[in-house]
Amino acid sequence: MNELRASASKSNQELAEAFLRYMEARGLSRRTILAYRQIVGDFIETLGPIDCRMASPATIREYFTDRIEMGRSQASLTVYNCAVRGFYKFLRLSRAIRNLPRTGVMRQVKSLPQVLTESQIDTLIGAATSLLGRALLELLYASGLRVSEAANLCLADIHWSESMVLVRNGKGGRDRVVPFGSRAEGALKQYLASYAHESDYVFERVAGKGCACLRGKTWWGTFYSDKKVHSLRIGTVADFPTRESAAQELQRRLKMLPNYKPRPAGRMSVRQLENIVVGIGHRIGLKVFPHLLRHSSATHFLSHCHHIRAVQEFLGHTSVSTTMIYTHICLEDLKSTHARCHPHESEDSHENKASSND
Repeated sequence: MNELRASASKSNQELAEAFLRYMEARGLSRRTILAYRQIVGDFIETLGPIDCRMASPATIREYFTDRIEMGRSQASLTVYNCAVRGFYKFLRLSRAIRNLPRTGVMRQVKSLPQVLTESQIDTLIGAATSLLGRALLELLYASGLRVSEAANLCLADIHWSESMVLVRNGKGGRDRVVPFGSRAEGALKQYLASYAHESDYVFERVAGKGCACLRGKTWWGTFYSDKKVHSLRIGTVADFPTRESAAQELQRRLKMLPNYKPRPAGRMSVRQLENIVVGIGHRIGLKVFPHLLRHSSATHFLSHCHHIRAVQEFLGHTSVSTTMIYTHICLEDLKSTHARCHPHESEDSHENKASSND
């Protein structure tokens, strides 16, 4: 019995690792792969001695029920659902199983995405206090880019004469060209002219050459080496009265360290860009995240142009059915406007109009 349990656990682990290799081959983002790896690992650990290929619908349903009781948010449950369902789709594709389990909770329930109003977008962009923050917000909203696409955007991908950006290796490994407006162009040019870029990336992480920090009356230097953060004592304020003099002393000492190489300039991480957007939103009391700008951009675009195919190309969706969710948002707005404004929406409005005429 113990041997059978060990065999099932080993088989589950091998299938989970094969699923990860499959996701890497498909070119899914690193964040998606890490999230799915954790969830599928948690799932097969919960199964214990049960072979995942033989797991009953009730067993899988119990797994999701436990996650609900653990207080997982709706957004987290959606990711859990996508990961487990994707795992079983892979098992069917590799012919390890014939049919997807019918559990009643495996189908993803799509909710309408949250969007900001146009005035909220203007307020958000106006709250940016740095050229970097303003350029990032303007570009995300104007072009509907995913934050990962913005992080990978290179200087050569901006075609100023056509006011277009080339998005390379977007979701699903697809390239697309999207426009950006004059406001985004102006913000980008101001940001790019603010300092000399050392890398090819638009949103650049500056080279890590170390910095001097004052702790009490002592200067300390912080620097990267061998992918780790190190500190060294520079001297007291009496020895180095200004930050500039302390920084110069730090650079002199770093050059004397064997095999020291400053961290080269490169692209800002997705997390860094996310933190910039979240921080600006927090400043004005709005809960904002980068994808919210993408949702808002698509919704406002569709509400003005009413051309679903244009929005599909704009967002880079392979299927128009994915883009159709934004039509529901516009319809909800249309319904509320109709309820407020149409003279025949309700008897009350008709009566009020008649009484006013009397």
